[in-house]
Amino acid sequence: MKGSRIRRLYDELSARERFCLMVRADARGDEVEREELIRSAPRTRWTWTGPEPEFLRLARGTEALCEALFTGAGPWVGWLGLLELLRGPCHRAVDALLGLEPEDHGEDFPLTIMGAAHDWALGFLATMLRAFAQVLEEELGLEAELVLASDLPALERVLAPHRAEIEGATVDPELLQACTRALREAWRAGAGSPPDVPAGWGGG
Repeated sequence: MKGSRIRRLYDELSARERFCLMVRADARGDEVEREELIRSAPRTRWTWTGPEPEFLRLARGTEALCEALFTGAGPWVGWLGLLELLRGPCHRAVDALLGLEPEDHGEDFPLTIMGAAHDWALGFLATMLRAFAQVLEEELGLEAELVLASDLPALERVLAPHRAEIEGATVDPELLQACTRALREAWRAGAGSPPDVPAGWGGG
């Protein structure tokens, strides 16, 4: 497709379409398209000239939503890492106390409370990620994996080793409702209300 045709298509995008395409480009590492989508966004003049207000509102909402997920999920990812770090030493200590020969215990935890804490952490992460996905679907129609890759690559990397367990974890409906409400509030606090731009305040 010719460059002039592509530019005309960019000019016809809504703020939501433009923002979602930018996230997708960012997630796949396409810096050229990402920058072109930002550059071609309609400009609105107040005391400065920049991307249209709705585009910026969506960006702020997404940033606030990602910050809320990172803040909520981070400690539980750390808890999983700590439990797995302690699993081997605790097994050896229990074997020694019981006078047993050291053996490979696989993925089992030596203490019931450690297994319960591990399962709770997985369930909480599964619930938060599902709530995150629901809010993104409501507000942007974007997949959570795309936004994680684009905006939270560090969290995505530390979640990767636990993905299979997280996907198999039990999601508590009441906790899901509470997490979805909290993340939706974070989105709305960051995004604010859709801007009421006076007629004639277009680009230029």
